[in-house]
Amino acid sequence: MMSLDVMRAGWMKRRRLTCNLDGKARAVGLLTVGLLLILLPQNVCFANDVINVNPDSAGEPWLLGSCFDLTSKQQERLRCSPRLLLLPGDRAVLPIEVDNSTQMFLRPVFAQSHGSCGQASGVGYAFTYEINRLRGLDSSLPDNQYPTHFTYNFLNFGSGNNGSLYLDGWDILTELGCPSLPTYGGLAGHGSRGWAHGYDLYREAMGNRALTSMTIEVDTAEGIETLKAWLHDHADGSAVGGVACFAAGAVVGFYSEAALPAGTPHAGEMVITEWDHRMNHQMTIVGYNDEIRFDFNNDGYYTNDVDLNHDEVIDVRDWEIGGVRFINSWGAGWANGGLAFMPYRLLAMPVAEGGIMESSVHVLRAREDCEPELTMQFTLRHDRRNALKLGIGVASDTLATSPEHMLEATVLCRQGGPYYLRGGGTEGDKTLELGLDLSPLLAHVDPDAPARFFLLVDEHDPFGLSEGELVSLSLFDLKWGESERPPAFGSSLVDNDLSVFSIVRQVDFAPPVIMTNHLPPVLPEVPFSYAMEAVGGTPPYHWYLSRPYSETEGVAPYPAVDQLQLNPHEEFWGVVEHELDFPFPFYGEEYMRISALTDGALLFNPSHVPLYTENSLHAYRAIVPNGSTLHMSPPLDEGLWYEGDENSATFRWRAHRYPCTNETQDFAVKLFPDGVIEFHYSDLMPTATDWVAGISSGDGHNFNIADLSGASDAGLRMLRFTPPYLPSGVALSTDGFLQGQPSVGGPWELTFFLRDADNIGAAKTLPLICATTHVGEQPSTATADMLLRNFPNPFNPNTTITFANPIDGRVTLRVYTPGGALVRTLINEEMAKGERAIVWDGRTDAGAPVAAGIYLYRLTTARGSVSRRMVLLK
Repeated sequence: MMSLDVMRAGWMKRRRLTCNLDGKARAVGLLTVGLLLILLPQNVCFANDVINVNPDSAGEPWLLGSCFDLTSKQQERLRCSPRLLLLPGDRAVLPIEVDNSTQMFLRPVFAQSHGSCGQASGVGYAFTYEINRLRGLDSSLPDNQYPTHFTYNFLNFGSGNNGSLYLDGWDILTELGCPSLPTYGGLAGHGSRGWAHGYDLYREAMGNRALTSMTIEVDTAEGIETLKAWLHDHADGSAVGGVACFAAGAVVGFYSEAALPAGTPHAGEMVITEWDHRMNHQMTIVGYNDEIRFDFNNDGYYTNDVDLNHDEVIDVRDWEIGGVRFINSWGAGWANGGLAFMPYRLLAMPVAEGGIMESSVHVLRAREDCEPELTMQFTLRHDRRNALKLGIGVASDTLATSPEHMLEATVLCRQGGPYYLRGGGTEGDKTLELGLDLSPLLAHVDPDAPARFFLLVDEHDPFGLSEGELVSLSLFDLKWGESERPPAFGSSLVDNDLSVFSIVRQVDFAPPVIMTNHLPPVLPEVPFSYAMEAVGGTPPYHWYLSRPYSETEGVAPYPAVDQLQLNPHEEFWGVVEHELDFPFPFYGEEYMRISALTDGALLFNPSHVPLYTENSLHAYRAIVPNGSTLHMSPPLDEGLWYEGDENSATFRWRAHRYPCTNETQDFAVKLFPDGVIEFHYSDLMPTATDWVAGISSGDGHNFNIADLSGASDAGLRMLRFTPPYLPSGVALSTDGFLQGQPSVGGPWELTFFLRDADNIGAAKTLPLICATTHVGEQPSTATADMLLRNFPNPFNPNTTITFANPIDGRVTLRVYTPGGALVRTLINEEMAKGERAIVWDGRTDAGAPVAAGIYLYRLTTARGSVSRRMVLLK
């Protein structure tokens, strides 16, 4: 689920209905937060008709969802997922070949149903492999397999002729999990339209969850090495490697295939030498071989040092040696038992030249176990599921009529097409029973006091075509063996509005706790690294910083600038990059160049990404005054202009909504050196609601959806976004390392959030102080003289950690997992000033040997704390 703490301004401010299920149902006044009423397009994802490209009409079907264009959400999901990177010290010596298709964790080759290749790759192969690898289970057994269509049917707009993206399926696996194949009823047990029904099914799914997904950019030699490390040992020293997903064009007759040459490794097996230029299929990489080869330039040699594409640069696109092995979802009759090779070269090639999507692959980490603390069971009845959007929330005040903190669900989010909730045509298909994990809300709850938990159901039905009701609502406190199921009741949903239902409940749980109570002072322009500490809950922990902007509405003259006309490379889906006259600070980074899109947005790289929906804005670093499908026509006096100096920078758009040339819009963004952002709207603005406005860091946590996003009365208004007072150049990694090189200033208040493996969170705000020094004076608070190191690194089985205690006092030296779990306390005592050395033998405090992988060690003295990484190899 996605945090909505910073989205309150984007919720509609209208009258709501609140039903308190503790016995008092009553109407309430204004709800200060609401669900954004944007009906997502139902036909923008994929072209019509699944096609069978198997030339053998009697053979298993080789299904493609035809040629597709990614939605804005999908493009950003691809480009903005966290990157998997290897530091020089993390790189191990890799074997020549890895073939995970021989592992018992890889499900046997199967043939997909409908246009489900994304979920066949992401769920049928990748998720099944990764979770069974953690559990040591055999993926050839149906009980240990996972269906493609549990996720697919939420994502295909109600038609098996549409496709889906594996990353969108992984989002559902993170939030909901996935039931087993027998529980669901087969790979496609509900056809291509049906949604799974029954709390018990969703409760089982919650135990089979994804943890996180990451991108590996494979257009460089370093990226190829990172992918190989993942395939070899998950890039962390694990005993078994992983798998990776990718997308490419796979129309038979338009992609090129060949047999690996005689006399070379794997001679005679199929190799893809060029993909089709239309993206339409997703597959799974299961291994690599550094010695397979193919003579692309027909010179009789196999080389990696000849400029094949004549760009005067030798890089991966020139390689003829080495490649990956991948598995398809077209059954065992395709290629060599369903598997084939792909040269490394194709990983780096642009799609237009036969490469893979974004020159990137994506990998998934699963959770070995997941036991939610608190779940919600509810039953809805409705006759048009794409009119609904769900949210859940909590308030510590049991008398509250609206949530203080909310989460937005990734299912029932304007999805599934205009069908009954379960996809069928009978009266019973209007009713759907679901279960959601409320554990993330417990970060905002006191375990010793009751709280009010909310279900929000937003109906977008402007023509009054539908009706529905909440049939029942229950909470289940799972870990502590208690449950509560209030009597079933019928409560109609408010037509074309937001209905809010709630239950008061005290939940006994043990949350994670952030143990770091102070941050050591840092020096201006001096790099630092500091490991945050947490205990309790269920490691590993996922960390992030909060950077909330404040939003206010004001009055200002419309900046109808026309000083400099910018020229996007296209009038439709165009982009142009422009240099500012000052460094513009945005979510902790400074930018001198910004890209303006014809579609009403500013980005921070020179590429076009359509930002038309709220979800797309969450995932991309962007400033979006009017995200919609716009077209600039010079004959209509339309265009994009800029005016700026060292005091401000203004971008102005004048464009029409495609394809309606009579719907001209005029709006602008003004940027200031202190990070303030202003949205200005003229009297030419849409009366439609299918547009989005806001700002986003792209990390999925920090974003502001504008108050008027999707409003039909945005004309002659101005919005101002004011940034928090936070240091530039400071970031927090997902494994809890605060690092950077802050400029002079401060103190700053940093708010840290973490989420444990059971989705229970914790938060803490701490000051960060930037110490100042006189020339030649070493500050007494500096930690640079602690000289923390270990050797050897990587090591097996022992490593020696050396350090200097700069001042008399208590010293602690501890070893942690990357998720923050304590492994070993090596030192915890009063110690005189001086240098020390201690050996860690790779064992826990209990004397048990630890697994191979990356570990963190942290030294704390009276001067401060320093952390380093080390790698144990086995």
